Amino acid sequence: MVNSENAMIAARDVFYTQVAPDIRKRIDELRDAVDQEWAKKRRTAFLKASMAEIIEMLFQLLEDHGSYLHRKQTIAALLTHADIRKKVKEVLRLQLEIFDLRGGDASPGIRISEEDIRRAREFPFTELIEVKRGMAICPFHEDHDPSFHIKNNRGFCFGCGWRGDTIAFVMARDAKTFTAAVRSLL
Repeated sequence: MVNSENAMIAARDVFYTQVAPDIRKRIDELRDAVDQEWAKKRRTAFLKASMAEIIEMLFQLLEDHGSYLHRKQTIAALLTHADIRKKVKEVLRLQLEIFDLRGGDASPGIRISEEDIRRAREFPFTELIEVKRGMAICPFHEDHDPSFHIKNNRGFCFGCGWRGDTIAFVMARDAKTFTAAVRSLL
């Protein structure tokens, strides 16, 4: 038993010290030999096909989610809601990679960074809406008594059910795109 473990450890060491560096070197050589424009086009085509598949799954999930809500199957609806969020994030990630492949940084001022998004999310709600003791009048429905609760820089309305961070708030209130909302919060 000890001998077989020692042999496995020795084999692993050989792989990481001799084989893996040689493989990495060969991959780099192949990468340099491939036309980069062709590689970008192929990667973009692959990403678009992947995104189309995910969007198809999203439509099915949305249909299932509506069905679960209609039949009052709360747990199934919550699970599909979580799956929907994951798929939307995947689509956004793929879109960002396509944007980068097309030379997204060639148009300065259009792209926003993760740091910009983080700073926009940290923008205080109190500068967007009048808040008293954590409550405010909801701008998304006719509200006479404060029903919009703010905690940890996230908002939730007990009246209409709206919820989100400062970016979502500005997008909904001012009918702005995600990028425009982030820029307005910086």
